[in-house]
Amino acid sequence: MVELPAALCPQARLLVVGTSRMEEVDTDHPLTALRLALRREELITEIELTPLNATEVTALAQDIATNHLTMEQIEQLYADTEGNPLFVVETVRARLSRGAEEGEGIGEVQPLSPLHPSSPHGH
Repeated sequence: MVELPAALCPQARLLVVGTSRMEEVDTDHPLTALRLALRREELITEIELTPLNATEVTALAQDIATNHLTMEQIEQLYADTEGNPLFVVETVRARLSRGAEEGEGIGEVQPLSPLHPSSPHGH
């Protein structure tokens, strides 16, 4: 896949961005061979993203909800999302929405921009 554009125009600059869950890629997967070949040619930069810790989940969740979250809510959110930032955001938003429909909840949804100024994490 990557070899074809590079072979057609070797002097061109090409940036390919991809994601994968490495725990789901075994040694027989085609991505494994591609990663090894790109490493051998020093043509790859890999960035491992780890889950958020409990403090980071708290900061992100508080950034979205306008009301203060209880420790019980934060602990449940961390357990439910396992620190996945997308899951944290969507779980808080879903609970906010559900709470609004039921007349309760954890505040109003704060709109997020790619670089939310009050977030230390840029979420």
